[in-house]
Amino acid sequence: MGIYDRDYYREKHEKRRRAHNQRFLRARKRGNRAVEIKHFLYAVIVLGLYWLGADRLSPRDGLPSFAAPKIIPGGMVLHRDRQGHYRGVAYINGIAMPFMIDTGATLTAIPKSLAVRAGLPFGRPMTAHTAGGTVMDYRTRLQQIRIGNAVLKDVPASINEHIDEVLLGMNVLKHFILSQDGDTLTLRARGYDGQIVNVPPVAGREIRKASAASGVGFPIGNDSFRNPPRSQPRQSVRIVKRSICSIQNGKKTCITEFSDH
Repeated sequence: MGIYDRDYYREKHEKRRRAHNQRFLRARKRGNRAVEIKHFLYAVIVLGLYWLGADRLSPRDGLPSFAAPKIIPGGMVLHRDRQGHYRGVAYINGIAMPFMIDTGATLTAIPKSLAVRAGLPFGRPMTAHTAGGTVMDYRTRLQQIRIGNAVLKDVPASINEHIDEVLLGMNVLKHFILSQDGDTLTLRARGYDGQIVNVPPVAGREIRKASAASGVGFPIGNDSFRNPPRSQPRQSVRIVKRSICSIQNGKKTCITEFSDH
């Protein structure tokens, strides 16, 4: 075999070896890609199952689920106050609370102090955006809220520690037909044409002042919010100073006493 023949076979062998190596590398890349896709799909499936399970097991708002709010038909007539707002009194879980109509609020907000008196549960914290900035509220559920002679049950709401009266939001107002005539605002349950309650213009202010001063709520069925309890005037106490002197063994001894009578 000549030199040229040896070179020919050597080059041919090298070509075969390189072709074999290329086929091996291509097969290896395809195998690696398949393994990577398999691992990726496995991770996606695991994460999907975890998310689905966590979403079903965790409560939405930290409170037990309730059915949609139920309403007993009725309504109320409110009168505009000097500030241009419509205020009244609502009974929440049997406690009389002052409220103000707030059509810009999605969810009805309850003052924290009144929520504690009414025994409302404090659920998951939530962020609320107000005109004064961002505040932290708590989700809650109202067993019932009575507005005039209309009653709503199982109503979602929020608890806010920065307000002193209930802000009646659209989640409650949507169950009523609101009609304004001059300085009066009528709330009438949808589909109801019977008698409704007419609230005196001063009722809202009186219950607001009484609630802040006394720190107590009024039980349901009690109309004392129309004539809230007034604190008794403090009587001034007069202090009387007396000096009692006596002479014993030629010595004068004096004793000073203070008394309120």
